[in-house]
Amino acid sequence: MHKKTRKTKLAYSLKSPIENLNKKGRTKTAIPIAKLPNENEVSLSVIIHNSGKPGPTILFSAGMHGDEINGVEIVRNIDHLLTNEYQLTKGKIILLPIINPFGFTNFSRYLPDGKDLNRSFPGSKNGSLASIIAFILTNTILPHIDFGIDFHTGGEQKFNYPHLRIDLNDKKALEIAKITETNTIIHSTYIAKSFRKISAQKNKPILVFEGGESNRIDNAVIDTGITVALNLMSNLELIKDIYIHTSNQKIYKHSSWLRAKSAGIFKSVVKVGELVTKKQTIGFISSPLNAYNIPIITPHEGIVFGINNSAIVYKGEALFHLAFN
Repeated sequence: MHKKTRKTKLAYSLKSPIENLNKKGRTKTAIPIAKLPNENEVSLSVIIHNSGKPGPTILFSAGMHGDEINGVEIVRNIDHLLTNEYQLTKGKIILLPIINPFGFTNFSRYLPDGKDLNRSFPGSKNGSLASIIAFILTNTILPHIDFGIDFHTGGEQKFNYPHLRIDLNDKKALEIAKITETNTIIHSTYIAKSFRKISAQKNKPILVFEGGESNRIDNAVIDTGITVALNLMSNLELIKDIYIHTSNQKIYKHSSWLRAKSAGIFKSVVKVGELVTKKQTIGFISSPLNAYNIPIITPHEGIVFGINNSAIVYKGEALFHLAFN
């Protein structure tokens, strides 16, 4: 006789990290997400630093895309500094070092089913793996923070100059960005079903830090990301007695990609982070079979904050990311 099967319950408890929010000091929780085919469990690690005193709760997260390693290292360093060097004087810090553990262990931007976690919010407890992780973040983490920074890098073979992306229409996000003292802030509208958009809808701004290239460690980018986090915590008086990095902060209202007008060999003559003038030649595309160079000319004065590191490109491929006013 066929036996009646039981309904499978979700493996995780939405209460698990919340229980640690009120524990003073450093605590670490693992929220089970799902099991692998070999029945090993994959979890979302949550680290909480609680001063035991009233103050803002800030989220620092990374690894939304599993191949963006610089952010993972930035959050790891923030945890190390708060554990060993800087005492949290008020408020709480929530750290999510690897939001997408599946992508991280597979050196991939995506989940095993090919879905982009950052296009899966607010998520569903009965949906895809991406949707389940998004649901956990939306319902477990976001209700308990005031704001945060999500650390990212450029995509494959695309290097980003360290900067913060915010919607300049969000005054709260702009205020937070300014006190990080990062030298470059770029306007970026909200993308549908992204972590940043669902957070904004809940009035809990998430700033996006971009720097470096996927699957590559860049120490200068990591140091900049750490400085951004320390400046934020110091200026809000969550930590004390640290050197505050100051810079000439520049805010850009627009950005666009300069794309290849022809396939060929791509050569840049500028560096990422370089200021450029209008109608400046910043690169060339050449043919391996013909003696010609097609110049790439800037339509605006601004900053080159992203460069494609591919040597061979196709027509229409993104080459330079330019921010301007």
